[in-house]
Amino acid sequence: MNNKALSIADLVTSRNIDILALTETWLGTSIDAQVLSELVPPGYEILRVASRDKHCGGVAVLFREGLVLNIIQSTKDGIFTQFEHMELSVKAGKTQIRLCIIYRPPRSGQNRFKATMFLDKWSNYLDRLTTIHQEVIITDLNFHFDDPTDINVRRFTGQLDAYGLVQHVTGATHIRGHMLDVIITRESSSIIKGSPSIVDPCLYDSRGKDSGDHFAIQVRLDCAKPQHNKKEIVLFLCQISSRTSNHLPPYYVQVAL
Repeated sequence: MNNKALSIADLVTSRNIDILALTETWLGTSIDAQVLSELVPPGYEILRVASRDKHCGGVAVLFREGLVLNIIQSTKDGIFTQFEHMELSVKAGKTQIRLCIIYRPPRSGQNRFKATMFLDKWSNYLDRLTTIHQEVIITDLNFHFDDPTDINVRRFTGQLDAYGLVQHVTGATHIRGHMLDVIITRESSSIIKGSPSIVDPCLYDSRGKDSGDHFAIQVRLDCAKPQHNKKEIVLFLCQISSRTSNHLPPYYVQVAL
């Protein structure tokens, strides 16, 4: 995060983003105050949850003042240990949305996370969402969703079907042609307008070097934006890691409400 904070803040203001969801923030060190002062533009607030595992990184959400966001559940509760998450209630005008930001770290020698263990816990997590009407789940699960023959993708897709959920991304979200990031809603929900579009976020580090290998995913959600009475709220999901030798560079998922 520390070498990309200014670039991210510029991204927020130049694209008029209303909500920026962050994964692999690595916040939790003595430099946090400096990083946050650069990261959070005037007129914005931030909520963050540190990782329970030093090998994962933590999650956060940056949002425009005037929106009401409250954390319902997160990684710090220790209920789900196979993935990092932040589940929030979002009030936009008269619309109430449950925003779930999920990050599944890839398996490593340190965390020993198995896909089968994640999928077991993922099913338990979905049990909690069955009574929520307007949920939007944004995930980076490190599965290749472009490969329908992958056993983990098949099981994940089967779980969505069983819970009446559908994912909306259809194109590659990674420069190597893979679809790693998905946006999920209830099958009967009409909160998403149209189909997601995939764009290049053009993010650079503090040295001016292009540091992203994921594309942005933009969708529109059907709810009113406060303050300006426009039906448009822009949300990004962003993976951030300053440890480029061990983690993927940033990616963004933009949702326009």
